[in-house]
Amino acid sequence: MKRLSKRIFWLILAAMMLTAMLAGCTGETDPKTTEAPQSTSSAPTGTDAPQTAAPVDLKGYEFVLYAADFPLEPGANEMNDRWAADMEAIQTRLNCTINYRVNNGNSLENLMTAVIGGENLGDFVYCRHSAFFPLAKKGYVKPLDGSELVEAGFDVFNADLWDQVYAGLSEFDGHLWGVQFNGEYFPCDFGDVIAFNPTLTTAIGYDKAKLYDLVRKGEWTYDVFLDITAKATRDTDGDGVNDVWGMGNGIFQYAEMCATNGYNPIHLAEDGRIVADFTDARYLEGMVFVDKVYSERRPPIGVGAAGDARVMFKDGLLAFNQLFGPNFFEEPVISCEFDFGVLPNPKGPQQKDYICLYPDCDAYVMLATNKNVETSVLVMNELGKIMTNDGWKDRVKSAFRDEESWEMFETYIFPNMTLNMQNITGDIWQYIRENIVQEVLLDNKTPAQAVEGQNAKVQAMIDAAYGQ
Repeated sequence: MKRLSKRIFWLILAAMMLTAMLAGCTGETDPKTTEAPQSTSSAPTGTDAPQTAAPVDLKGYEFVLYAADFPLEPGANEMNDRWAADMEAIQTRLNCTINYRVNNGNSLENLMTAVIGGENLGDFVYCRHSAFFPLAKKGYVKPLDGSELVEAGFDVFNADLWDQVYAGLSEFDGHLWGVQFNGEYFPCDFGDVIAFNPTLTTAIGYDKAKLYDLVRKGEWTYDVFLDITAKATRDTDGDGVNDVWGMGNGIFQYAEMCATNGYNPIHLAEDGRIVADFTDARYLEGMVFVDKVYSERRPPIGVGAAGDARVMFKDGLLAFNQLFGPNFFEEPVISCEFDFGVLPNPKGPQQKDYICLYPDCDAYVMLATNKNVETSVLVMNELGKIMTNDGWKDRVKSAFRDEESWEMFETYIFPNMTLNMQNITGDIWQYIRENIVQEVLLDNKTPAQAVEGQNAKVQAMIDAAYGQ
């Protein structure tokens, strides 16, 4: 509701401004350097002939996407060639060039250094929320729903240009800070979901239809998951040693599952401060669940890396494997010989809806040092027109093996993507991993023991990073 009201406000403001402009159309204005030249042709007096939009000439302006992960390679396939043609059409129509500076310079430290030094690295900068949230708090990036960009023609709420799920993930401190393309050319990543082996689950009484129906009924819960994974961890050849297991994952991916109990220990308080509270009962309950899965239902120690778990899933040794979105398009998952299914993460007893935890929100932001806002917005809008479309859905569908998996994704997973606020800076996320998660899963501490005294330590790190 808050986002909708913002949009309505700015639409009303734009309408008022347009009315004022029309009422005073005889007044003079200062020409902009990027202003479109006036057309020399006009319709005969007294006709209703439509007026064509004046062409835009950016006079060779170099538009830069900093740290972007494209372009595609023309000539590789028909899609890449279409993309190249679309890009060429934009550059020709606007008389500009579009370049991509791909490097590792989009860390928080490097971006802060650039802004402090007055440097604008690009028209839009691609970085993670662990970088642009602190930048936003310090005023080093421009709010995309702020008046400056709105007046320049940027509409962060335009679903035809920007994926709205990702725009929503960029919400922080009362504003939206980042946008993401999502379409045929560059499908967005999505967060952690559960893939399952139907052969192993059917053998213990949970076939595909039953699992999908549990999700639809809202009964895909911690307790059900624990029951299935316990039964799936078993000795199938009678030698006294388990040879298939209920769940396999990387150690820190297990820990992310505790957010599915409806609580993130790092969150925004009502007063706008970022606070840390690891003692909340919902978090501790989620950690108890994670500890049970890790301790009792996974392969032996030594098979803890996420990549190793994916290999075991492909080999048919795991009933469940938590996968991050891109994993579906990569080896070894893409070459699975069995028709695996896809489910949301099970929900904890304190959570009504399923949660798809997204560890890293990568988005395009605008640095405060950008002095070419109108031109940047003009070109970025044109990119959004060709980059954002429903073509991404076909890409995701192609990685799944049945229609029900797409139903799970479209209805219960993607709309419920939630940002992992523990990764609010890389240092904080690493500290939590080493000093809370690891102590529970590897050092045999209870969740209550592991979080003792951690609130103050993590809070001090947050306050230092965000200047609170």
